[in-house]
Amino acid sequence: YVIGKYMNDVWISESGYSEAIALGGGLNLIQIEATGSTFRFFVNDVYIADLVDETLGAGDIEIVSEKSGDTNSFVVAFDNLTVARHPSAE
Repeated sequence: YVIGKYMNDVWISESGYSEAIALGGGLNLIQIEATGSTFRFFVNDVYIADLVDETLGAGDIEIVSEKSGDTNSFVVAFDNLTVARHPSAE
């Protein structure tokens, strides 16, 4: 995995790779906590990184999966998406 964003059609990496992600058909729990312009990322209950981005507005969620390198196919499925108010905002 890598955490990043496209800005003006240029990819900007915000975080490197982690051993926390399960490879080879394993299941992964991805959690993102958003508070204001700060995003805190966890994979399989392991803290990965914080990202601060003041350019994003409220409202949309986008999940992207991309494989680079070899030409072997891969399958990605997302389920159990939950969007909830952060406890600190209540």
